[in-house]
Amino acid sequence: MPLETPGRKADGQDHRSRRAAPARSALCHSEAMAMTATGRASHPPGLYVLFFTELWERYSFYSMSAILTLYMNEALHFDTARIGAVYGAYVGGVYFMPLVGGLVADRALGFRRCVIVGGMLMLLGHLVLAVEALPFFYAGLVLLACGSGLLKPNISTIVGNLYRDRPELRDAAFNIFYMGINIGGFIAPYGVAWLRARYGWSVAFGSAAVAMLVSVVVFIRGRKHLGEAAERVPSRSLEADSVSPEDARSRVMTLLVVFVVSAVFWLAFFQDGFTLTLWARDNTATGIAPEIFRSVEPLGVIIFSFGLVFLW
Repeated sequence: MPLETPGRKADGQDHRSRRAAPARSALCHSEAMAMTATGRASHPPGLYVLFFTELWERYSFYSMSAILTLYMNEALHFDTARIGAVYGAYVGGVYFMPLVGGLVADRALGFRRCVIVGGMLMLLGHLVLAVEALPFFYAGLVLLACGSGLLKPNISTIVGNLYRDRPELRDAAFNIFYMGINIGGFIAPYGVAWLRARYGWSVAFGSAAVAMLVSVVVFIRGRKHLGEAAERVPSRSLEADSVSPEDARSRVMTLLVVFVVSAVFWLAFFQDGFTLTLWARDNTATGIAPEIFRSVEPLGVIIFSFGLVFLW
């Protein structure tokens, strides 16, 4: 029987240690992969605060816009040309004011306050629209455009800011966020059509105000989950310092091209709230309220968004 010398014993322990090392390494690697997968699959609670905030904000917007043209034609007795002018000015204001809202957030109020103030202005705008009188009508549209300009760009910015440390999840987060937008847009026409038919214009516009109130309350109650993502970005952020002047100019030129293409798209898209609404009322089955047709587009987006969220 061979003697067990100190050298032989040490060699045996080394051999067993070398055999155990790959096993421990594989185990640690598996645990790390599991932790990474879990981390990548989860989203911060703040995303769901913003999801429901925007769901109810879009419910209020789509409720109002679904009946806006009909209200101008049937209650205020505007002709088609005047409806087009007012509707176009309103939509133009809604999409111009975010330029102002972004500057206000960056220079003064920050993202969180802009969302709250914008939501309150929109709430007030819907309440003013519920008063069936022409001066209140125009005042309500102005309030809605200003409120949307403060809320819309800044709530989207907060979504992106939630993923500063995990940018690989940002695209999936925006898919979830936009799903909330389209869920609100899908259910709004059904609710407002029923309310308008049963209770009249004031209650229909008032329902949009209630939805906006829910949106603001959700955001305020859930603001603790947003943390620094809802605060103002420092004037000299790391992202800004890392972009060269040449890259900045290239990005601006790319955005200008996108703006032109986007303008043409939205010009056609927003006909659903003007000419297509009147056409649906006058040329389709009389048993279907014209507002209902505005739910088709959000439904399509919801269907495709579900697929993208699970495949991304």
